Amino acid sequence: MPTEDQSDLFGGAPSEAGQAPGEHAAGGGRDLLRRWLALAKPFQAVGKVNIDKAAGLDDLEGTLAKVPSTDTLRRAAEELRQRTESWLQRERKARREAFGRTEAELIHELRSSGEPLRELDSSWRIGPLELQVRRESGQARALYNREQVVKWTPIASTTDLRTLLRKARADLERVAIPESTWVEVLWTSYENLAGQSRATGINAAPRVHLRDLFRECRVELVRRELATGRPEQKLRFSEFPLWVYLYNLDVYRGLGSNLPAGRRLSFETGSQRESQANGLVLNGLDPTQDYKVYCYVHA
Repeated sequence: MPTEDQSDLFGGAPSEAGQAPGEHAAGGGRDLLRRWLALAKPFQAVGKVNIDKAAGLDDLEGTLAKVPSTDTLRRAAEELRQRTESWLQRERKARREAFGRTEAELIHELRSSGEPLRELDSSWRIGPLELQVRRESGQARALYNREQVVKWTPIASTTDLRTLLRKARADLERVAIPESTWVEVLWTSYENLAGQSRATGINAAPRVHLRDLFRECRVELVRRELATGRPEQKLRFSEFPLWVYLYNLDVYRGLGSNLPAGRRLSFETGSQRESQANGLVLNGLDPTQDYKVYCYVHA
């Protein structure tokens, strides 16, 4: 029979763990975690015995007597594992259902307002953004061209989802580079990289990899800031996440015939292997259009 100290290993069913998910679900989970800690308590007590004391051996003997037998521990651990797995399944189901209602309410609002959107696996393309969801854990994040704009955020209500989207949209607006500046930055960056190929006489309009262009654009943006301001000032483009680059590339592509004749770059796909290894996802402004993977630009 378990001793008085061992009784907490069993103690009957946790008061909240066996009930349906609801108001006390978190309490039931805490009760289960407390019981897991109780399983380890006798072993921890043994490890804390000071055997160098005069009464150390007596203390060790008394503490060992409180350690449950192997069969007792096995039965307690198995029972507790089953209870915990059952609680976990119920809680995941409850969270999925709660998040599903929140998600459905937001989508209904967006559709009613005429917002362009499109459903994907575990995500929604909403305007220029992609809202990715973890329904079982009640989290969401915002992406642009599959790059994270707003990190995973706990969601408890439709208001939380609206706030997340509003923040992501504000971030897109904040990082938009003026069109005339961006056209010049892209062209200058392309020319800097393409000039090396032209010097060999191989190609008058060489291809430049989009990832190489990304690095060169960062350099050019910082160079322009330093040239027009004081060098000790904080630089706007000292940080330039990939999604900012991709967003501004899409804006550039959207200019189409409005681009100056001598500043037009064409975007080119690569082989399947190139696309998987180094391609960049574009075409995210319109959710009704598919994403496209590009590898190069050329004049």
